[in-house]
Amino acid sequence: MRKSMTMLAAMAVLAACAAEYVPNPETQNVEKDIVYGEHERCRLDVMWSKDNAKNVPVLVWFHGGGLTGGDKFFLPLTDTHIVQVAVRYPFLSGDAAATVEQILDASAQAVAWTFKNIEKYGGSPKKVFLSGHSAGGYITMMLGMDPRWLGGHGFATTDLAGIAPLSGQSTTHFNVRKFSGDRDPQFLPKIDAFAPLGHVAEKDYPPMLVICGDPAANEWKCRAEENELLVASVRACGHTNDVEYVRLPQTDHGSMRFPAYSYVQKFIRRYAPFPKAKKAK
Repeated sequence: MRKSMTMLAAMAVLAACAAEYVPNPETQNVEKDIVYGEHERCRLDVMWSKDNAKNVPVLVWFHGGGLTGGDKFFLPLTDTHIVQVAVRYPFLSGDAAATVEQILDASAQAVAWTFKNIEKYGGSPKKVFLSGHSAGGYITMMLGMDPRWLGGHGFATTDLAGIAPLSGQSTTHFNVRKFSGDRDPQFLPKIDAFAPLGHVAEKDYPPMLVICGDPAANEWKCRAEENELLVASVRACGHTNDVEYVRLPQTDHGSMRFPAYSYVQKFIRRYAPFPKAKKAK
């Protein structure tokens, strides 16, 4: 019971988090609340460097909150030459409640907007990475592994440079089940069309970095283990792109994201190195 309450408290903290990083106005530009879809929550923010760097990597970030709360924010990355796109997406609950199909489609619209528009912010559409924490990690995996979502907007999972879910649920998300009327126990794992694990046999998807907290330190029940299964299944299915699993010791479901950010940055730089400066003649 105590562990369950700890997890609920962690989710409440996640839902309340809206501003992880305050951009430096001397070195970074920000454009806020850009409309990318029809739902009232379909808004995104973009942050990019003021030095007019071009052809740089792009990180599309999906916040956590159980698909029922939270809000967009930027990550405190030390590399300011990574363009960040922070996405607000619809929820399963509230006045303008959406279905999981609508949430995933809206999230795919945000990625499609990024592909189409990011060059004017210095970003490269060939270097677009997805990441997110908890519910955002679930969205990241679904968009990166199930081709129908990006495919509905004219793009493929292989157009992505990589995905890096942080403590995302790889079975069907418990709130997706709850709001669809599923009355089975929350921790009874289910793998269907709305489970990333249900798509490990898809033909193609990009490199993956899967990060979880420590089960001994109150990571969400079964979360680390099911992500290990995801990684093992991807490898067993013979995918040629790299997949890496990282378990962060002594971190719970909420706190794991802070050390995870540096892993995400290294992942981006591994697959999208910064363009070399031209030598002066």
